[in-house]
Amino acid sequence: MIALDTTALIDLFRHDEPLIVLLKETKGPLAIPMLVLLELQMPHRLDTEEQALYDQMASRLRLLELTPLACKMAGALHRQLLKKGTVLSGFDIAIA
Repeated sequence: MIALDTTALIDLFRHDEPLIVLLKETKGPLAIPMLVLLELQMPHRLDTEEQALYDQMASRLRLLELTPLACKMAGALHRQLLKKGTVLSGFDIAIA
């Protein structure tokens, strides 16, 4: 399974050829974390065409829920990164 983040999905929507080739060669299902779906819904302007695209995508891809275990793992990852001096947003940590 390949989980796509927000940046990868935006690149895919922009028809990024290397990413399209990579995904076509990938075995197994594609998935997106629920927080990525949330991020896509958050722009100041979201036209009906974009909304329809996101709805279609959400119905076709596997959606990865943010479970208590995922939260625990995200917290551990956050602490590890902080020790190394790397600061990421809570969204980015949870998606990772």
